[in-house]
Amino acid sequence: MLSLKKEVRFKAIQVIKSTLKGEDLQAALDNTLSQLLDTRDKALLTELSYGYFRYKNQLEFIWQRFIKKSAHLPLEINILLSTAVYQLLYLSKIPAYAVISWSVEFSKQNYGEKLAGLVNAVLRKISQLSLEEDFFKQDKADTLTFLSRKYAAPTWLVRYLLKDLGEEKALKFLASSLSRPLSSVLLAKNCDLSALREAIEENTEVGFSIKKGREEEVFRFLEAKKCLFYNQSIESQKILLSLLEEKDHLVWDACAGSGGKSFILSRVNKKVIASDINWKRLCFLKKESKRLGFTLMGVLRASAYALPCAQVEGILLDVPCSGLGVIARRPDIKWKRKEEDILNLAKIQKKILSKVASRVKKGGKIYYLTCTLTRKENELQIAEFLTAYPQFSLEKQILPDCSRQEVFFGACLHRK
Repeated sequence: MLSLKKEVRFKAIQVIKSTLKGEDLQAALDNTLSQLLDTRDKALLTELSYGYFRYKNQLEFIWQRFIKKSAHLPLEINILLSTAVYQLLYLSKIPAYAVISWSVEFSKQNYGEKLAGLVNAVLRKISQLSLEEDFFKQDKADTLTFLSRKYAAPTWLVRYLLKDLGEEKALKFLASSLSRPLSSVLLAKNCDLSALREAIEENTEVGFSIKKGREEEVFRFLEAKKCLFYNQSIESQKILLSLLEEKDHLVWDACAGSGGKSFILSRVNKKVIASDINWKRLCFLKKESKRLGFTLMGVLRASAYALPCAQVEGILLDVPCSGLGVIARRPDIKWKRKEEDILNLAKIQKKILSKVASRVKKGGKIYYLTCTLTRKENELQIAEFLTAYPQFSLEKQILPDCSRQEVFFGACLHRK
């Protein structure tokens, strides 16, 4: 018999295991996608891997209702059951018999007849399940537990957001975070996109988002027309473009990471110096800027705590943050973060702001960005900075829109 370990569903289990051990989900996925040739296999692998983390605790709650001693199951069987439940309840195009058959056969080959029988019985029951809201209220669940199950989020996160944002905004965000965001691209230069008019969901001056189901068509078109592009969230583009002024000046991207924001700055004709403490990310930035044809004034390794410059007109701080605003795109984040991370990251942000304050010329700007929605990292952080540094004023502030699938915060601080 052909080993089921060559199958896409098994590869998904391995990707998930690597991510649970601490690897970034997309990085773990990329390592495996490179081994596959069939686009359908790649699509299924991606769907299962992301679906698992998007609904992790909800999926576990569902199958654990049918197993008394679930804590004693092997990790692979735990993941197998969760990914099988995801397929049965959320992927209607995959026949239930195919999901159950593969799961049972894999369990039999690797863990024996007894466990395979258990997997078979549980999945057959779940395949007949109608997932109503009351299902998540079992065991006299309190409000937090119910919402955690319904919105597939850690209890601490639900509690934190309810307190920080209020019920309406918190639940709106949690609901939207369960949907996969649209694919978006940053174009290296302007291209004639008139032929793609029906496939484009939203435009910025440097890129666009793609309607669901039209991605392959768009990417084929861009490649055929030799339109170079960089995968980048439309919301990420919009937040920075909304803060920038028209005046042409030098901007130091002090937390450049892999270069996404530096590329936006280059597209709108800003002079850019990019720095980051992570050498691996800088190497990627250099490689991508060369591929895309962007010319940066400098790329160097440096801590945002100690920028190797006198004073500049503009400093961009895309600061390290909890990343909770982008859990729709990076769902593994919500299972890796802890509540204390928010406070610890806020301390780092505060230190970065205080260190760069003296590096901005009079009349210059600090552009402060996060991809989170916590007030501690956003508006409260800015308010505290302005109190400590009265030589700065708030020129513009863009609060997170909790109805969007991806949520960003931005502030433009002007040195008087």
